[in-house]
Amino acid sequence: MATAKPISIDSKSTSADISKLTTTDLETLTPDQMASITAAAIAGFTAKIIPLLSAELIQALTSDQAAVLTSIQTNALSPEQIGALSAENIDALTPEAISGISSEAISSINLDAFELLTSSQIAAFTTGQINKLQADQVSLLKENQVVGLSAVQMAKFDRAALQELEPSAFGALTPSAIKGIALNSIDAINPESFDFLNATQIAAFTPTQISKFTADAVSHLDADQVIAMTSEQMAKFTSTAIKKFEPTVFAELTPNAIKGISLNSIGSIDPDTFRFLSSTQIAALSPAQVSKLIPAQVSQLGAEQAVGLSAAQISKLSISDLSNDAIPVLSNNVLKSVKLSSLSIPQVSSLTDKQITGFTANQLSLLNPEGLSVEQFQAISPNNFKLLYSKTPTILEKIFSLSPVLSALDSSKLGVFPKSFFNSFDANPDQLVLLSSDARSWISAQGYHMKVNEAGKEIGISTDTIKPVFMQAFVSEGKDIKMSFNELLNERADQQALKTSFKVINTTDKAIKYSIDVITTSGSEVTIKLLRDGEPVSIIDPTHNLRLSYTDPSKADDWNALQDSSGNDLISLTGINVLNGGFG
Repeated sequence: MATAKPISIDSKSTSADISKLTTTDLETLTPDQMASITAAAIAGFTAKIIPLLSAELIQALTSDQAAVLTSIQTNALSPEQIGALSAENIDALTPEAISGISSEAISSINLDAFELLTSSQIAAFTTGQINKLQADQVSLLKENQVVGLSAVQMAKFDRAALQELEPSAFGALTPSAIKGIALNSIDAINPESFDFLNATQIAAFTPTQISKFTADAVSHLDADQVIAMTSEQMAKFTSTAIKKFEPTVFAELTPNAIKGISLNSIGSIDPDTFRFLSSTQIAALSPAQVSKLIPAQVSQLGAEQAVGLSAAQISKLSISDLSNDAIPVLSNNVLKSVKLSSLSIPQVSSLTDKQITGFTANQLSLLNPEGLSVEQFQAISPNNFKLLYSKTPTILEKIFSLSPVLSALDSSKLGVFPKSFFNSFDANPDQLVLLSSDARSWISAQGYHMKVNEAGKEIGISTDTIKPVFMQAFVSEGKDIKMSFNELLNERADQQALKTSFKVINTTDKAIKYSIDVITTSGSEVTIKLLRDGEPVSIIDPTHNLRLSYTDPSKADDWNALQDSSGNDLISLTGINVLNGGFG
């Protein structure tokens, strides 16, 4: 069998010469001959001839030759032939030629060659080619290569391939390209990739893409990235993902973005986040969003945040969950929407005088008085205090257990109470020391007086301002003197009335001198037992006239005086005629 004659192909061959090559010719074509073909003559390799070229001949192509290959020619290359192209030759291919490579062959581009691709070449990849890229190829892409990728191309990245894209390379994607990432691939993005995105890129994610963010991805977002996020984007964060926002990062969201957080997710925000929000951000929350906040979140609102709460928002909160620091900054208009009976004792204590002053009597009646301080109680206007008492008469019972309230009672408020209030001090004598000097002056001005015991200690307040009225004096049992009055007397008068306060004179026989032995009280009568020359008197001559005098020890109502049961002193009596008929 005759040996095939080598074909005559060299640098002088034209494209026409090349196009006439037969299968037999190609079998004898050497790598050196292949390399000698001019760039102009390369056009002669038709789509029919190219598949017949051996891998050895493909490897022999020069960069100049590769640079003139058309998309039709590269489309004819098999996966094996594409794999045979050197890195330099791949680098020399035009974007158009790159786009011609079949989807089946694209994955055969050797890794060394892939690293040399330009952004223009990458941008030329068809969606079919993108879909066939291998993970190890994608892992080699650098920032300068991916900048030309389009949204259409990004939509075709396989999950496994996208996952291998270097974080720094992902950070070089245009906002438009990011919008194209397929929904079923979003969660495949390496969470560290989010470290390299800027605010414009984050803002480019569609709301639907956001709904696919993983918790790990959200945890990589920083403050500079989220400032451009929209309410539509925020509305799509899942409860699992939104929980992973760093508090200081979340605090950079615009009020408008915060408005978008879904009702299903808002309760999942890290409670600590709320400490970093501004009053403007808090004010942006809708009443519906506020209603979904959990106690742990509400309790983090301090004065700086709570000042932004509106009446509509506060009406949706459980007020008892607010911190004590938040209460003082709430306006009276906002507090109108608060169920004040739900305020804890510490919360009541944190109310300002201005807030207390602005409350209506209805509002005041709902407060737990155990939380009120002297200053707060004093801030209640006299009129409101009067209305408060009329609405809540049981406040009397509470007042006696609350020293701050008692200390705050002044002349403007005492007039609200009935006499029964002051009489109640008899059962609570230890509370008397809490009354202010202003209160005591008012009590005295009403004619009321402090009741004291033999030791001078105050034991109550008497509202009976009428002094006992003397009726008559007469000799009883022939030896004693009895005095009768119009009302019951203090039954301890025998211990109170000083013997020196009484004087009895025998005007018939001035030689007879009497002194006081014992004074006793029973009901509305006083019995005076007399001494004569130091001995008890056994009989008073019924024919003798006697005169009785009594001197009140002081102007005040005091223990050493003869008093009625309310502590009103008997006024002084002078020269009272004692009936002496030998009866009684």
